[in-house]
Amino acid sequence: MSPPGQPNMTCGIYATHFHDLYRHRIVHMMWETLLYERAELANEPTDLSDFVFGGFIGDFPKCKRCDKRFSRYDSLQRHLLKTTCEIMSPGDKADRDLRRERLDKEVRKSEALQHWIETPVPRPKVALAKVAYPSGTKAYRDVVILEIYEVEETYAPRYQVVTVKSGKEYQVKLFNHDEPGGVPFYTKQDDNVQLKTNAMTEWYAEGYRRLNTKEQELHIVIDKDGSWGRRRVRV
Repeated sequence: MSPPGQPNMTCGIYATHFHDLYRHRIVHMMWETLLYERAELANEPTDLSDFVFGGFIGDFPKCKRCDKRFSRYDSLQRHLLKTTCEIMSPGDKADRDLRRERLDKEVRKSEALQHWIETPVPRPKVALAKVAYPSGTKAYRDVVILEIYEVEETYAPRYQVVTVKSGKEYQVKLFNHDEPGGVPFYTKQDDNVQLKTNAMTEWYAEGYRRLNTKEQELHIVIDKDGSWGRRRVRV
C-alpha cells in the first residue's frame, strides 16, 4: 500500500502469513477514511484521486459507549472489557471540536501502525530487502523492512474488499496480474462499493495448502544477534 499521492512509497510492515497482510491492509483503508472524514469536518477539499481506496467509507466496528472505531472486531471486544471506557452523550458525539480532537487521535494511532519506505517499483509483492528487529524484540511479528533492494514481483493495481466474521470485519485482497476482477486503485468509491460476503473464508478453503507452501519459501531468518540482513520477503 502507498500513502495518498506517493506511489513510490510502500508500507514496510512484515507479515509471515497472507492473512496477516489482509488484516494489516485494513489499517491503511481505515487511515484513508479518517483522513477523509477529518478533512470534511474541517471543510477542507480532498482529492480522492490520490487515495488508493478512493474514499471508501467502511462500516468499521464501533463502540456504542464512546463512539471509538476499530479496524478489527476482536479489538472492539477487548475494548469492551475495559471499565475505563468513556461514555459519550449524543451532544458530545455532535460536538465538532470534540470530534476533531478524537479524529486527530485516531489518525495518530493509525499512523503508528504503518511504516513507510521507498520502493523502486510501485506495489511490490516479493522483494529482496534489508530487514531488522526493532530494538529489544525477538519475534517475527516485530520485524520491519528497512530498505528494498530489488522487487521480484508486484501486485496489479486492483483490490477487493471482503467481509469476514459474519460481516463484522473487513479485509482487503490485492490481485495478482493474472487474476480477473477487483476495483482499480484510485477509483472514487462510497459506502456502496461491492462487497463479497465471506469470500475470504471460501478463498482460504480453496488455497490454504498451496499458500502455506509458498509462505514457507518466503520466511526470513534473522541472525541470533538481531542484526539486519539481506532477505527475500513478502511486502
